[in-house]
Amino acid sequence: MQPDWIDPHYHASQDEQLRRHSVPEAAAQFKALNAWGVIKSHQLSSVDATVAAQGDGLPVSGSIVLNDALGEPSPALVADAAKRSQRSSARLMVYWPTRPGRNSALLFTEAGSLTKLAAELLGVIRDHDAVLATGHAGRPQVFETVQLAAQLGLARLLVTHAYHPMSGLSLADIEQLGNSPQVFIEQTALTVLMARREEAELIAALRAHPRSILSSDLGQPANLALADFPAWRADFFTRHRVSAEESSAWSRQNAANLLFAE
Repeated sequence: MQPDWIDPHYHASQDEQLRRHSVPEAAAQFKALNAWGVIKSHQLSSVDATVAAQGDGLPVSGSIVLNDALGEPSPALVADAAKRSQRSSARLMVYWPTRPGRNSALLFTEAGSLTKLAAELLGVIRDHDAVLATGHAGRPQVFETVQLAAQLGLARLLVTHAYHPMSGLSLADIEQLGNSPQVFIEQTALTVLMARREEAELIAALRAHPRSILSSDLGQPANLALADFPAWRADFFTRHRVSAEESSAWSRQNAANLLFAE
């Protein structure tokens, strides 16, 4: 399949919050839209459900989020998820925690440094050719992760929600991260849909990094439906005079380079 666009961040049930679709329902939506989606749950692994969906010809892949609900983060846990993903045509995404709790304390010090366990997990992610996503990490953790990932030879890292205020990243920070060739930057449509940034700010952030990706971060029943996202994105790009080259890079090509082997 050659998808028209790729969404590396779509929420589906089961999850701690109500979602618009189950994994099979979301997968069917992505197929109808000739798109590929990475399914995310803050609570459970989406690996098995997405591998099963791929077996039915549906264009989705999985992720795990190292929140407390998944169990204590360990090299064995990440390796098991990676092995379960071997039948997937896309790389597994492994998220740092997106919720405060025990696991965050096991991976990050209060000062934002990465622990020995976090370094071990980065090594497992590297060895299984998976993608590390920074989750809801703040600025200190993001830069620590990028630095250590480079030292360990991790090939691909996605800084998520990069210009959402919770990240603490500035436009200059995003530009600086462009100097790290393994770093991809995610900006989410939800950031502007929930008025956390102005549209022009998000466009500037997308243009600030050579490997920017626009994801939806959708799946909440109260927000835009997945079927309506392509039209919203097209209108968003038109209003801000996004070029065809930029549109292709942000909607498909950069995400393809992140997720798929050549």
